[in-house]
Amino acid sequence: MPENNANEVYAGKISTEKKQPPKRTWGVGRPKIRFKDGVYEGEGKGYHGMTRVRVTVEGQKLTAVEILSFEDYTEYFEPAEKSVVSQLLREQSLIVTPLAGATFSSNSIIGAVRQAFDLMQSE
Repeated sequence: MPENNANEVYAGKISTEKKQPPKRTWGVGRPKIRFKDGVYEGEGKGYHGMTRVRVTVEGQKLTAVEILSFEDYTEYFEPAEKSVVSQLLREQSLIVTPLAGATFSSNSIIGAVRQAFDLMQSE
């Protein structure tokens, strides 16, 4: 019968070896998207419904994100739009930070742009 000590748990032993936590790399080496020139549309789900966007790519750079329609509350959506669209254009990446307090609206824009780029990649 095994000895009862703090390093054993029922049928198996737990490791006493200390593991280092993974290094966080948020914002480091954000993957850039390979853009194809053109105009693409996509939809993303918000808190109260869908958000539709039109994305413009010129010179293999994301140059515009236009909101075609949204169904979330304006007081949440408009600040999210300003924050997310400016990050998308600056970072040239889909890895952006949703606006605190307007997460659903932010994620609906990000999701819509992601869908537009998924369509771009499939062409």
